[in-house]
Amino acid sequence: MIDVVEVLQHWHAGRSKADVAASVGVDRGTVRKYVAPAEAAGLVPGGPPLSRGEWIELVQGWFPELVDAKARSLTYPVINAHRDRIEAMLATNTVTTVHQRLRDEHGLVAGISSVRRYVWLEFGERPSPAQVTVWRPPVEPGSEAQIDYGYLGSWFDPIAERARRVWAFVMVLAASRHMLCVRCCPWINGCGSPAMSPRSSSSVGSRPGWCPTT
Repeated sequence: MIDVVEVLQHWHAGRSKADVAASVGVDRGTVRKYVAPAEAAGLVPGGPPLSRGEWIELVQGWFPELVDAKARSLTYPVINAHRDRIEAMLATNTVTTVHQRLRDEHGLVAGISSVRRYVWLEFGERPSPAQVTVWRPPVEPGSEAQIDYGYLGSWFDPIAERARRVWAFVMVLAASRHMLCVRCCPWINGCGSPAMSPRSSSSVGSRPGWCPTT
């Protein structure tokens, strides 16, 4: 079932007919068919936005052979019942998180792709997850730290004259965001300084053969 309103909204938002066809899974001739009445009516890509309800009224006039169920997607009314909640959630959450919360907390029966499509149609382009800053409450200094242990890569050992694998222990203080990075060099013996064991990311102790270098 083709969502004609979706085709028109994508086109009106400025996407090419080829892009719209690929996005909704139809051929370009079908897109041209449904866009033609909009062009004849003087609508152009990038023009003043129309709500989905306004598009539905136009589609019903241009294509009376289409029943209302074809102008609407099957999941649109279900998702639209949460419109105000979705709008509020999008201020601090990604679309994926919004979908998960609606599903788990409010019993939404709709897939993530349907929710993404709804958000795109109703609220326009959203920033990528990397651009979203999730707010977290402040923490007391010294109360929390985030730690990690990972592989840095191969470094040249000038004594053995060959490449060595180097690991690092990283700790970030939650309050100040100050970072401690300790390089762990297992080929240096006799250090006896506190270091990070490669077998554990939660214990730090004195262990011969592990020399931290800040």
